[in-house]
Amino acid sequence: LTPDESENPLVPVGYKLERRRAGDNIPQMAGKKIEDYWAWAYSDILENVQRGTYAEFLVASAVGVDAGKVRIGWRSYDLKYREKRLEVKASGYIQSWKTLKPSLISFGVGRTLGMDEVTAAFETESSRHADVWVFAVFDARDHSAGDVVNPSLWKFFVAPCSELDARLGDQKRASLATIQNLTKEVTYDHLKGEIDRVIDACA
Repeated sequence: LTPDESENPLVPVGYKLERRRAGDNIPQMAGKKIEDYWAWAYSDILENVQRGTYAEFLVASAVGVDAGKVRIGWRSYDLKYREKRLEVKASGYIQSWKTLKPSLISFGVGRTLGMDEVTAAFETESSRHADVWVFAVFDARDHSAGDVVNPSLWKFFVAPCSELDARLGDQKRASLATIQNLTKEVTYDHLKGEIDRVIDACA
């Protein structure tokens, strides 16, 4: 854990927020390891919730904040990089179930009530809590096009929160076309550079 995570007053006393390993044994379950649980619970990465978490992992890996870290799911933003808060939103054309046609791409962009990381109290006014937003799209149009874990099959759009506030106002959802009007598309290989560019432009 980073110092700000290990010293966070919201982490309960006695709770060890540690990075588990695939080979760790599960007590009282002979022969069972953490990897058995992960494979059982999280293999369907195309499923909406897991696709979103995987998109967070792609972004974390691109900017190098995944190594040795643990995802914290209860914060008002997803990742921290260069002292900036990142929000990652994911969508895709296909689902892990059969659909009659490709899904329409849209993202939740609404203001929400965040939780104070020191007091655990919810804020009284809604806002967009991250400094930079990353919109991730799994671009395959059919299930034979490739595996969702392949970063080359994803495309990304990076925008500062100030741009969302100025252009989207109180809008709760945004279509892909709207996001494309806000910022340019980049591949995974150029994702870190684009995030750095947006952060530098906001400095």
